[in-house]
Amino acid sequence: MFAFVQNKVLQLSSATTALGIAVIFSYCFFIIKFFPSELSLGETLLFLFAGLGFGIFYSLIIGLFYASTAHIISVLKNKTYLSEISTSLLSLFFLISPIVISIVFNASMESWQALISFYASGFILNFESITKDKQLIFPAGDITKEEDHKKIKVLILAIGVLTPIFMSNLASSNLLKSTFTNLGIRTEKATLLVNNANLKVLMDLSKSQGIAIFNCKSNQYSTLENITVDWHGIGSTTQIRLDSTNKEEIIIPLDSNGVKVIKGLVGSQKPRCFLLKKNIYFDSGDIEPNENGNSDLSKIIADIKDKTKHKNLKLKELFLNGYTDIQPFKQKGSTNFELAKQRIEAVKLKLQPHLESNVEVKLTPLGIYKKNKAKNNFCSNIQYKKYEKPCLSYDRFVEITVKFEKVE
Repeated sequence: MFAFVQNKVLQLSSATTALGIAVIFSYCFFIIKFFPSELSLGETLLFLFAGLGFGIFYSLIIGLFYASTAHIISVLKNKTYLSEISTSLLSLFFLISPIVISIVFNASMESWQALISFYASGFILNFESITKDKQLIFPAGDITKEEDHKKIKVLILAIGVLTPIFMSNLASSNLLKSTFTNLGIRTEKATLLVNNANLKVLMDLSKSQGIAIFNCKSNQYSTLENITVDWHGIGSTTQIRLDSTNKEEIIIPLDSNGVKVIKGLVGSQKPRCFLLKKNIYFDSGDIEPNENGNSDLSKIIADIKDKTKHKNLKLKELFLNGYTDIQPFKQKGSTNFELAKQRIEAVKLKLQPHLESNVEVKLTPLGIYKKNKAKNNFCSNIQYKKYEKPCLSYDRFVEITVKFEKVE
């Protein structure tokens, strides 16, 4: 007896997992047109567990529509309206409530198509019962000729179960998308952290396709906001999609190792952001940028002009933070803080001719750059005193941050 039960459980779990994998295949093939590769052992097991979960969830939905439709057909054919009134009302409730909910919440056309596909599945699964004169082939029905009908039952079952799956491109994509979102594989309006290699792919695409990539740059990772992530977490590839000037979205595969998906930031931020950052360096004690500083300043001015060419980008704010190294400012009656202030004023004067009059420029003189404590101690060591100025060259700078906003 135990072996029989164990065998049935294994058969049921295998069938359910297979059904779930069919649902995953439908999402990958019809909706995102992508399939994961280079799965590790752990990811393969996760994939199978996800398939089992999908299979159970999908089986419950199909089973609900099948059972409700089956009972109503049985009652109508056998005219047992009053003898099974409570079960009939329950079946009607399960059949009608999705329609009522869709009307109340003003469901989209896609949701209606998904709903219709499940109703169609329920009727297809009961096709043999509808066409036969005898009572419904169901737990209380005529099962004496089950072997004779086995092949057709398998065919009807396959068609009925797979109908919503293969209608997914038109009908049940909302259902599949929401399920994959709950699993964490899909994320809409996500904030991404991408490494420099992935950022280069995106920026090259931006130049070749003429689309604006909105990002906030930092040293190791750059932030992209309001991105749709089709697939992440299983396999070596993360797939994202971006809006384009054409009707079709741009689909981009990225290396998963260089992508981190962050959720929950959209509500606290603008729909999109775009930042340019650059440090403008100075020689010791100088108010004007050095040769490298002027070169970098020219580059960021060119970047500003390039980005403002996009019709949907507008320069909003510009931030200047001024720093000096730990060496005392030797000008009489002045301080390192005053030197930092003079430096940001000098950079502002060079930038202003290239900015619109309504752009807000925020100046923040911060004085001595204190983040490099270990290096400062090393550079100020008596043994290396004569190398102090070049050693501290990266502490003398004005940090420029240019903030754009998207114009709808």
